[in-house]
Amino acid sequence: MPLRRADAWIQGPSRLCPAPSQCSCIATPHQVAGGREAGNSWVGRYLRRWWGCRAAAGHGRSAPHAGAWTGPATTRTLRALPPPPVTRRTVSGPRHHRVTAAGAGILTAALLASCQPAATPELERVELFELGIGPMEDQIDLFRVGGGAASSTDVFVRDGLFYLANGHSEKIMQLSSFGDLILLIYDPASNPEPVGVGAAGATATRVAVPHEFNELGHVVVDSERRLYAQDTVDQRRWIRDAEYGVVLKRAVLRFSRRGELVDILGQEGVGGTPFPFIQRLGVGANDGLAVVTRTPDLWVVYWFDPSGRPRMMVELPHRGLLRGARDPAIVWDVFPNPVHPTLSLFVDRLVSDSEAGAEGDTAGGEREPDRRGREVWQFDANVGAVVGRARLPDPRRAPATVGTATPPAPTFYPLGVTDSGHVFMVRREDDQFHLLTVLTPNGRVTARRRLHLEEQELTFSRLGMTTDGVVYAILGEQEVARMVWWRGDRLIDQQAPP
Repeated sequence: MPLRRADAWIQGPSRLCPAPSQCSCIATPHQVAGGREAGNSWVGRYLRRWWGCRAAAGHGRSAPHAGAWTGPATTRTLRALPPPPVTRRTVSGPRHHRVTAAGAGILTAALLASCQPAATPELERVELFELGIGPMEDQIDLFRVGGGAASSTDVFVRDGLFYLANGHSEKIMQLSSFGDLILLIYDPASNPEPVGVGAAGATATRVAVPHEFNELGHVVVDSERRLYAQDTVDQRRWIRDAEYGVVLKRAVLRFSRRGELVDILGQEGVGGTPFPFIQRLGVGANDGLAVVTRTPDLWVVYWFDPSGRPRMMVELPHRGLLRGARDPAIVWDVFPNPVHPTLSLFVDRLVSDSEAGAEGDTAGGEREPDRRGREVWQFDANVGAVVGRARLPDPRRAPATVGTATPPAPTFYPLGVTDSGHVFMVRREDDQFHLLTVLTPNGRVTARRRLHLEEQELTFSRLGMTTDGVVYAILGEQEVARMVWWRGDRLIDQQAPP
């Protein structure tokens, strides 16, 4: 092969070697010529570069000493090897010049694999089942008549069963892990008469129960399969609260495992005063219910026992939770702990240069002055105090906005807290992947994995998490909605590197 062909390959920055100064696959034109004059084929020269590259990266043995290049390296590195002309005939010349297109392809693949930098591993996505888009009893309606997705659609998973609160069509569906309809609670004014399902008292495997909803929202289920659903009370029961500065109009409906309405919960328990805006619902290990509400200035959390009697109520200010703290802290989200009467508070606070240097950064980055530091605090409702704090691993902060009560949108957003106290957080990386980060209760990063979410093909998506760490999502397209999950629970016991 002519020298000018080999010399032409040695030019430009290479994608094969991310650190050229540490890689022995750098050569000069006279070194290539020397290899040719020594009777070496171009395959042999590339093999030696490949072995040297792998040795520099710690992937294998060092390059052979015979005929190895020892001259000074230049700033020009090798590009990907172009395939030689495809031929079925034997190339004339000595035996060591007989090269086929398949051999060149193998060498190119080996070069790429040996010098490719390691990436965050992807967590396998499991496709569970699909639902059609529409108004029928075994379909889900994700789109409003005027266009756009129904933002009130909520999903909850427990014991392998899926519960979908479809706010647009005003119905709740209980589905098996194969997508089979088990229970349907529907509003007759927004849904057609179900076909092939029995009444609540029947022995049919598919049960449909009519119920009039007003504005269906969040849904959770306890260990006895009692179902709690957020709804809006009749307008005649709305109350304007001057202290909170809001209209109290939301309640929690409790249904039996067969779909019959049991009672309606308010602030004082069964039949109580409606709630303010409900941020989320939570069910504890003892089947107690937690209702996280929000007003313009306060987070108000209510706990109830399994019978619906109130156990505790806590009010937390959005700002200045720690009295006497040097920097104001803003609580931008609250998650109830599924086991203990504690709250995981996601906090946004100012971090100075000295504080950032003293405390360090969990993710290994450096914070800039006057940037917002994000933390997760553990608030014990029994003692009424913060009992633990941990830094969130996100050095890319948004600039602080002085005088505003609402912080900038977080780079990471929390999915939830497991029974063991692990915090699961998600950050969008691009149109194809989200980054899942798992933190131990003391704030140490125990795992990072990529979640495949093809956003360009989706019209709707909603992520959630079980209390043992399984991440799930409903992904809406034009004609179907797919239910998927990722086994994030397997990351909790593994001490996986970040």
